[in-house]
Amino acid sequence: MTEKLLKFCVRLFLIGSIVASNMANATVSSHWLAPTKVDCFTNQQCFNVLTLSETKNNKWLPYRRSIDGFNFESGDFYKVQLNDFVSGRAKLVQVLERTSQHFLSATKLVAKQQWQLTLLNTLPKGVLNTLAKKPYISLSNQGINGFSGCNNIFGKQEYIFEANNYQQSMIKFGPMAMTRMACREKSANQIEHQVSLLFTQVNKFSVDWPILNFYHNNELLAQFTAQ
Repeated sequence: MTEKLLKFCVRLFLIGSIVASNMANATVSSHWLAPTKVDCFTNQQCFNVLTLSETKNNKWLPYRRSIDGFNFESGDFYKVQLNDFVSGRAKLVQVLERTSQHFLSATKLVAKQQWQLTLLNTLPKGVLNTLAKKPYISLSNQGINGFSGCNNIFGKQEYIFEANNYQQSMIKFGPMAMTRMACREKSANQIEHQVSLLFTQVNKFSVDWPILNFYHNNELLAQFTAQ
């Protein structure tokens, strides 16, 4: 073996050893990626990432760098394993799950469960009590339906992510449909209008049995009680 060939072989061996060492030392971590990217820097869109941890209640945070080997398509949550996420040189290990709807294993959000509206922060105190029949909803993987004051409502959520902590949850409703009956009670029109606006504003939620809370970021918008 010539001296040049020997040096070349040694160099290849050293490079291979370094690569193998880096792969062995790479930190594998699990994360959820949100269905849409977020504005994080000037003219830049970032992944919205929830890092899975047994010891921390992490929040959704922007991740500005690319993820090697990952092809992102908006509309679904991705549960992924990544190498070297913390170092900023993330590489996809595998996609564990892809879904537009994620519920806790012991979820209370099932089609047969009815939730009655007990608080809406845009309504004066006591207005709900003027209705003979209070608004209610049912929310599940089949969509949302209910009663808004004098009309029935129904629709779908574009995506939903249920978590134990509302800051880890995420929800976006699609357009809501409504029947067109005239309201007999004076306050019903006001209530229906505010209920319809609610579904355009809510982006987080939590179930603290028997209460279902709707939030916009950290602001509590409405509370529903299980019936």
